[in-house]
Amino acid sequence: MTTPRYFQPVHDLSEYMKCRAQVEKAINLLQEAWSCPYQTSWDVWDYVAELSPRQSGSNKELEKKLLTRFPPIHSKRFEKDIPYQDKPCHITDRHGHILLWYLPQLFTETTREFIWEHTSNLHPKKKSQGNWRDHLHLDDESKVTGIINLSPSWFSQGHEGPGESLHASSDIQHQDNVTYLTYLVFTNVLLAAIYSIIQPDMFESGLTSFDQLAAHAKLDRSIVNALELWATPFTGLSVIMNRETITHQDVKGYRESFDLLLTIGNYTGGRLHLPGLRFSLIYDPGTVVALAGNVLQHGVCRVTGDRACLAHFWHHKVGERLGVMKPGWVTIDDLTRKMLE
Repeated sequence: MTTPRYFQPVHDLSEYMKCRAQVEKAINLLQEAWSCPYQTSWDVWDYVAELSPRQSGSNKELEKKLLTRFPPIHSKRFEKDIPYQDKPCHITDRHGHILLWYLPQLFTETTREFIWEHTSNLHPKKKSQGNWRDHLHLDDESKVTGIINLSPSWFSQGHEGPGESLHASSDIQHQDNVTYLTYLVFTNVLLAAIYSIIQPDMFESGLTSFDQLAAHAKLDRSIVNALELWATPFTGLSVIMNRETITHQDVKGYRESFDLLLTIGNYTGGRLHLPGLRFSLIYDPGTVVALAGNVLQHGVCRVTGDRACLAHFWHHKVGERLGVMKPGWVTIDDLTRKMLE
C-alpha cells in the first residue's frame, strides 16, 4: 500500500522519542497479552453453526440457550460477581482459535491526549434512524454526540448488489474529517502494525486490495483522495461519540476477522462486557480491544465523562468486491510460524 500522503517522517527529536515510547509500549503489551491466554471449553466452529447470518445478539432466549450449550469462561451466576480483567490477555476456543485480544491503556498519556484533542473537535452528524447506536448516554446535553463513518470504499445505503458501485463515504469527503485523518495517521499506522501481527493474512490482503482499488479508481476522484489518507487495512472506521453501546453482535463483518476498537476520552468507569463468556474488561481511555465482533456478544456500560470509540471494521460485501481474501481462524502457533517465515 502506498504511504499516506500526509505521513511525514519525524525529524524533531522530542517527537521521535514520544513515538518511540509509544511503539515500545505497544510491543510490551502485545507480548504480555501473547503470554496470558484464557480458553473456552467449546469449539468456535460449533458455536458459529448455531448463529443465524444476521445474529445481532438481541434475542435473549436464543442467547440463553447458547449460554447453556456453550459454557462461559467464568461460571459466576450474576454479572456483578464477574471479576474485571485489567491485564493484557487473549481469549481462545478449546482448540486455540483466537477470539479476542485485550491491550489495556495501550496508548500513552501523551498520545491519548493528542487523539482526544482532535476527536473532541469533530462535528458528527446526529442521525436518528431507530438504530440503537443513536441512543445517547449523556449526563450533559451540551456534549458532542454522533457518528462519523470514514471509508475510501463504501456502498450507498440500500445499494449493495453485485452491480452497484463503490464510492468514498460522504463523511471522508468533508474537509474537517480529512484534517482529522491527517492527525490520526500515526495512530492508525500503529494499530495497523498490531493488526499485521494478530491477523497477518487479512492485513496483507486488505492492503493489496486497496492498492488494486487505487489503480482502478482514477475516474473517481473521491476514492483517490480518500486513499491518500487511509493508513489501515480495514474497509471502514467509525468514530462514535457519547453513544450507548448495548450488548450486541456485529452483522456486516466476517465471522473470523477482528474488529479493532480504541476507546478514548476523559471519562471514568469504562467496562466492556462479554456476556456469552461471562468476561468483563476494564475499558479505560487508550485501551485497544481486537475481537471477533461478529461472533462474540459485547457491550460497553455507561461512563462518567466524555467518551469516543474509534472502531476499525470490515464490511464483508465491500471486502468481497475489493477481492479481500476470506479470513480463517488463527492460533498462537499460526502467528508464531508466520513471524518466523
